[in-house]
Amino acid sequence: MYSLQLLLALGCLFGCRLVTAQVDAHCNSVEEPPTVKYMIYPVNGMNQTQNSKNEDFIKSIIGQDTVLDSYTSESEGLLWWFTYMNAGQACLLMKNKTEILLADEIDKYPDGELDRLPRVAPRAPEFTSQNKAVAELVVLSQPKTVPDYTKLQNYVYNVNAGQGTYIYIVEEGIDVETDDLDSKVNQYIFSKTKQKSGNQDDSEDGHTTCVASKAAGKNFGVAKKAELVSVKTSISDPRDISSIFDQILSDVQKKKRQGKAVINLSWGVAPPSNGVVPQHWLIAARHLRKLMNEEDVIVVGSAGNHRQYPGRENIDRYPKIFAADDFPIINVGNTLANGNANKYSQIGPKLHVWAVGTDITCASAKRKDPNKPWSPDRKNYGTSFAAPQVAGLLAYFLSLDTVPFSTKHGTLALNARNFMRDRASYQRGGPGGIANVAWNLVTEDQNKPTS
Repeated sequence: MYSLQLLLALGCLFGCRLVTAQVDAHCNSVEEPPTVKYMIYPVNGMNQTQNSKNEDFIKSIIGQDTVLDSYTSESEGLLWWFTYMNAGQACLLMKNKTEILLADEIDKYPDGELDRLPRVAPRAPEFTSQNKAVAELVVLSQPKTVPDYTKLQNYVYNVNAGQGTYIYIVEEGIDVETDDLDSKVNQYIFSKTKQKSGNQDDSEDGHTTCVASKAAGKNFGVAKKAELVSVKTSISDPRDISSIFDQILSDVQKKKRQGKAVINLSWGVAPPSNGVVPQHWLIAARHLRKLMNEEDVIVVGSAGNHRQYPGRENIDRYPKIFAADDFPIINVGNTLANGNANKYSQIGPKLHVWAVGTDITCASAKRKDPNKPWSPDRKNYGTSFAAPQVAGLLAYFLSLDTVPFSTKHGTLALNARNFMRDRASYQRGGPGGIANVAWNLVTEDQNKPTS
């Protein structure tokens, strides 16, 4: 093994300045094993010459045999390097950096959380009906003039049903072996850390499969003709957080899906205790903002299920807390079928609309253990399963012959948010539990009570 000093000196042949342990007496422990994960961010990812020098500089500190991974965006150039270092190496890097913005330790940030509670020619008729549909779909097409959803049995919807639209399920893989999702997923995108993970659902208890089923499943979904895109990613690793939305951005641009795509995020990540937004989330927010404001992609997020925890009444996790007019993510709360707000569902000024997320029915992922019993459908609870219904509903609206909100370029996502909040929802529930529940605009003429 070469000595650290020799490696540093060799690195200078490629344009970096000489750095040794003696240069800064505070950077000690350089000989300890490099066991800590770091993200290293360049100042200017488009400057290939400088980034090449930076990479040689990093290697001069970590050694040629240490893993140095990176991600390059087609539109923004180099976004980051990833490697293992000890504290002394990180100290040397930052105290002697040239065009390096930040070396950030990965494991200090909280893990992501899934938002489920424990447990003009002749044409077809404009509307069709799914008879004896699950309650959450019945509620979605509950006319304003029918206050009791139990008087209805069917899910009534426009025959377009999301045709020609795409719903990106950003999570941990979808099980397509279940009947509800058979032939529904025709595209897979894998993040940096999931390249070799396979197509299966790796989420806890089949969470992602259930989410996908509520968005566009044949039996349990809202937009029954929309196509699902499985975006398999870690919901915690900064390598994925800072690159996965750029991958989606590139996909939308290449496939010309502007104005036809919706992203669903049924998870969230707690901010660090110091209140400073980490660099990887600043990058992710930049890419999400581009998707919404430049590529006319709608983004839907789950509100979270922590209202009964002290100090957590309101929405409080990334990326949902970025919600604003220039970041028009649509945050969705969880109600019971009668419209009463679920007591766990987080609220606050960044909540926009509600949907039934309590005791819902969805597709069940196949069990990895063949000895455990398996059923093709299951019950579930949480804002995780309210959000994809709104994502599906927005894909449904985008597929209509006349989209019911303005699709003007650059404002489509914001218009969709305002439309869901102000027009495609109405108040339901009893005193103390009233919620503005999502509605697909069906009237009593189209969905008559059965009794």
